Amino acid sequence: MNLEQLSFLAEIIAAVAVVVSLLYLGIQIKRSRTQSENEAIDMLTNGRSAYIGLLAENTELSYIVPKGLASKTKLTANEYFRYHSYLYRLFVGLEIGFIKWKRKGINDELWGAWNEAIHWWLGFPSVQKWWKNNSIGGFTVDFNKYVQSTIEQKKGEPTEQLEKQMAFLEEAGKLPKKKEEKLPPT
Repeated sequence: MNLEQLSFLAEIIAAVAVVVSLLYLGIQIKRSRTQSENEAIDMLTNGRSAYIGLLAENTELSYIVPKGLASKTKLTANEYFRYHSYLYRLFVGLEIGFIKWKRKGINDELWGAWNEAIHWWLGFPSVQKWWKNNSIGGFTVDFNKYVQSTIEQKKGEPTEQLEKQMAFLEEAGKLPKKKEEKLPPT
């Protein structure tokens, strides 16, 4: 084998090595993206569970939030602070999901579930009012536009289901009169 043939063989081997390296890199990038998406899904699902867990584990908050959502009874200053803080924490978490979805960090299926949750929360006039009067701010322009658009969509929706939910929440938001009384059914 002469020098020219050896050089040609070396070029072929180098080209094959580059192709193999690129294939390996592509596989690693795909694995990394899948792992990143799975971690985002886990984080968002755990976050959503934590918001629900706060209500399940904190008796006082489990009355304040339904009372605030039903908006039939005026909240005390402390109750309003806790209600406002809960909604703020919830919407920060929802915004994280929104941002991850916009950046293609989570799939459309998970975003669909979060989108349903956002629509549910924004179906309540008290939440819409809270959003409108949120003096803290701190949300991205895109998320603000999304929430405002969702609120606009809610204006034309039927209210029968919302009224049933608000009646339930009004009842759930009532504290028992005596210690012996049972809590409202869930």
